Amino acid sequence: MKGFLWKKLDDNGCNYLIDWHSVEQPKEHGGLDINNIELRNHVILLKWWWRFSKEPNSL
Repeated sequence: MKGFLWKKLDDNGCNYLIDWHSVEQPKEHGGLDINNIELRNHVILLKWWWRFSKEPNSL
């Protein structure tokens, strides 16, 4: 999947073949149905913060 989305054409950087908004769209709408990674990361961090504050020996 990485090779399809980010293809290196030269030493100046990557050429993006598809925009991220399209990647996040459901398959029915032509996307790849990948969830919002930023939102998922935020939720996981909140879950860890809650767990570490509630469980005495969580570390």
